[in-house]
Amino acid sequence: MPSSQGFSHASHAVSHMTDTQHVIEPVPARGGLRRLRLGDLDTVAPAGGRLPLPWADFRQAVETEVRRARLDDRTLAVATVTMRPTTGPGPWPPPAVLDRVRSVGDAIQLAVGPDEQLVLLIPSIRRRPDAEVVIHRLAQVLNEPLTDGGVDHHLAPRIGAALLDTAGLGTARVDGDGPAGRSGDRAGDGVDLLLDGARMANERCDHRHPAMLYHPYHRLRRERRTQLAGELREAVLAGTIGAAIQPAFDLRNGSLVAVEAFARWQRPGGGPVPPLEFVPLAAELGLDHLLTAQVLARAVELLARTDGRSRPGSGPSQPVTLWLNVTPDELLHPDFESLIRSVVGEHPAVIPGIELSPSPPAEHGEVHDTLRRLVDAGARAAIGDFGIGNANLTVVPHLPFDSVKIDRALVRRISGPTDPAGVVDHLAGLAHRLDLEVTAQGIETRDQLRLVASAGCQLGQGFSFAPPTSDPTTIARWFHR
Repeated sequence: MPSSQGFSHASHAVSHMTDTQHVIEPVPARGGLRRLRLGDLDTVAPAGGRLPLPWADFRQAVETEVRRARLDDRTLAVATVTMRPTTGPGPWPPPAVLDRVRSVGDAIQLAVGPDEQLVLLIPSIRRRPDAEVVIHRLAQVLNEPLTDGGVDHHLAPRIGAALLDTAGLGTARVDGDGPAGRSGDRAGDGVDLLLDGARMANERCDHRHPAMLYHPYHRLRRERRTQLAGELREAVLAGTIGAAIQPAFDLRNGSLVAVEAFARWQRPGGGPVPPLEFVPLAAELGLDHLLTAQVLARAVELLARTDGRSRPGSGPSQPVTLWLNVTPDELLHPDFESLIRSVVGEHPAVIPGIELSPSPPAEHGEVHDTLRRLVDAGARAAIGDFGIGNANLTVVPHLPFDSVKIDRALVRRISGPTDPAGVVDHLAGLAHRLDLEVTAQGIETRDQLRLVASAGCQLGQGFSFAPPTSDPTTIARWFHR
């Protein structure tokens, strides 16, 4: 079974399943649709047709299932699936993707929507936990790389789904009652609501949580997101984005070795906005490079006030690595390389560090070439979020990484005096065998600190040492511990 690392709370249910077919109730074929069994070429198709369904036929299938579900006291889900496209010729979606969808449930119907997203109909769901199992299983099987000509293609799936019985979706509008000629329109309205809910859930997915069910707060978040987008654009263009830095200390001698930069945004009259909310929004708005440039400039200023050098014991001062969280797309921005080179050339006490998250596919030559040039120029490179999602060591032979950052979510799972699963010890051992420096992030307790040190992590970062700050006095103390 594929690895279940990196999936959210419902993934534990998936990891103990060998078959998800039982959560989707079999429904006799009606209305010109035939359901094909596992092993057939197509999962579901109109009689005499093939998958994917034409969009109009797919909508009709959803409308039919909406009416049946209301009559039979069942529910259903509609899901949207976004994936990184494969390269080279061939149909989209690739047949292997259809096979994997079919392996999760042979009643699942599939189409390609007007926006080129894959859209799934998951009929005959008994209850919400069953839907969670199905979408997490879908994310799990689609996350496994596709191999073509000896090259692995990582699809990085994101799956958002909406249930018919979710509050605000398909309740008042799809009951099928009302004046003659209106029931079809109401069912159609329900399809649009389901699709909209699935898209909203999809927007909330990331590499940590690749599958998500719609909840009414997603709609509220979308409304807030729309409001924030205009304000964020103004803030970035005005250059008013701030930064905070958090230290990473050598667990062997206590010296400051590195800091990580975080974006900070204070809305005028509205208080601070969490980075997890506005940083992805900046990327959607095409402002991620400008945001990164401002964060880098502010962080360098903070280090410059203390001369930016660490003093391990009584020895000579050492440059400090300044880590930036960067996506592969951002790395390939036309101005990113010159931005990093300017730090190397103008601030000898600071080593710019590029923490890539999520990890790029091993076959991504352009990422490799750009990263290699920056490392040759004096920068460093690290795998971010190591141990979850797509962050893995398969890219190390192809990309010039010298460090890994064990994700805070894994460190936080350590409870009491032991690491029950031995996860941190295992990951640190893997990294050491490839001669990679290991930083444990998210250290909050003495037990966590002791265990990551005993596992061989060279560096530690987290609230146990210090939270992110922009206070010069606090930062100066880090250099003189």
